[in-house]
Amino acid sequence: MKIKLTFLLLLNVLFSFGQDEDNVNHLVSSTSLSTFANYDTSIKGSPFIQKNYADAKISKLDKKTFSTMYNAHRDFMEILKDDGTQYFLPSRKYPYEVVFVSNQITYKAFNFKNKKGNKYGFFKLATNNKTSNLLVRESIELKEAIKPKTGYGEYTPSKFRRVKDTYFINFTKNDIAISLPKKKKSFYNAFSSHSKSIQKFVKNNKLSIKKEKDLAKIITYYNTLLK
Repeated sequence: MKIKLTFLLLLNVLFSFGQDEDNVNHLVSSTSLSTFANYDTSIKGSPFIQKNYADAKISKLDKKTFSTMYNAHRDFMEILKDDGTQYFLPSRKYPYEVVFVSNQITYKAFNFKNKKGNKYGFFKLATNNKTSNLLVRESIELKEAIKPKTGYGEYTPSKFRRVKDTYFINFTKNDIAISLPKKKKSFYNAFSSHSKSIQKFVKNNKLSIKKEKDLAKIITYYNTLLK
């Protein structure tokens, strides 16, 4: 797994989770990169988390920096280079971290479940603990255009819309992201024998299980109980 690769080889990775749908062209050969058609510029909003390209490093790639944005609608990193746009997809074979230099925000891919079944995708790492970490799944959905039903109605154009982040926990010995329950009782029960300690910590520190900063404190405290 810890093989040193060139950027070209990394971006030539084959993938198998239906990315060739919805205006996406998947072209793979020994000399070509996975290529995506640009999204429709008439759509309001943006499919990216970042407002602009920002310098990012991809682990294992000779400490180079790349102008990068995370497309949270399609779940891939878009990388701007002199010879065109390239893409880094979630890859089990090459589970490298993407670190944005200016704010030190790190993304890494994990296995997880959602309403559609098992998936493999990018998460933001919200903590940096030895045993378990808080993961944030960022998502942007495309809201389709609404055509007027009558001649007096107004046309509503398509737009990208940021949806609420969802939170997961990962134990560093594996690449599995486990969804954190949203209801308090289920949330505390998820910590098994440490549930009462977690509940007391949340109450004493007036924390919320729905806020990222508070969840990061909770998971970091949980690590101290695992020693």
